[in-house]
Amino acid sequence: MKRLVQIAHFPEVLPLAVMKQVFTEFAEAFTDYGCTVRLVESSVDLEDGGIILIDDAAGNYEHNKDVIAWIAARCPNSIFIFWY
Repeated sequence: MKRLVQIAHFPEVLPLAVMKQVFTEFAEAFTDYGCTVRLVESSVDLEDGGIILIDDAAGNYEHNKDVIAWIAARCPNSIFIFWY
């Protein structure tokens, strides 16, 4: 089974600019196992299933709770990896 790995880099999650590069390099390992890696720059483009990489914006989770809850409701069958 091929997995989808999505890098969530859209304004609603307040991503740090450097995390786009960090996640891109990190996700390269998934391609070695046949996974599809996508950079998602709009929240409406997220797909359910697979793995979603989300930048915690330097510990800014407290300010993003509503956005994270919305993403979780939209993608209930996904695995989330938050990186701080």
